[in-house]
Amino acid sequence: MIKKVQDPPQKCESIFQEVTVMSRTILTVRTNASRDSVLQFLSVELPRLGYTDRSTPTERIWGKNDGAIIKGQRISVHFQPGEVYLSAWLHDAITGESDLNGFVAKPLKTVLRQVLEQMAAGIAALPAASPALQNAVYCSACGKPAEPGSRFCTRCGNPL
Repeated sequence: MIKKVQDPPQKCESIFQEVTVMSRTILTVRTNASRDSVLQFLSVELPRLGYTDRSTPTERIWGKNDGAIIKGQRISVHFQPGEVYLSAWLHDAITGESDLNGFVAKPLKTVLRQVLEQMAAGIAALPAASPALQNAVYCSACGKPAEPGSRFCTRCGNPL
């Protein structure tokens, strides 16, 4: 039996909209920026805040803490034409994922929500794709910008 948990997000007049799905808080950002410019922005800004790349083959994820002693903080990104979905959640070894609502770990949730909103505002402010960004080469597996003339990604070894 398939149970409908929540209706999909509705369009709104603001730049981004928040919903909670799968124990994750998701901001929908409407933007004309290219996928590559969004990934480049996140790949620069999140490490400045102490987040490291923890991507899987199917999901771009940045994280902080390991979830064993201190709850891990996670941010991921997904794309649809004209929209970017930023997800954030806390993770630990015992309870798994939890969204940014509620009182448990409230200080961490508050900080992570601020980071999520900061990233959403930064993405919303990105210009539409420029010819220079359209010609740039990024790794299709991990999103790292390729070195000029490289045939393989220096982060994951994927052929470019």
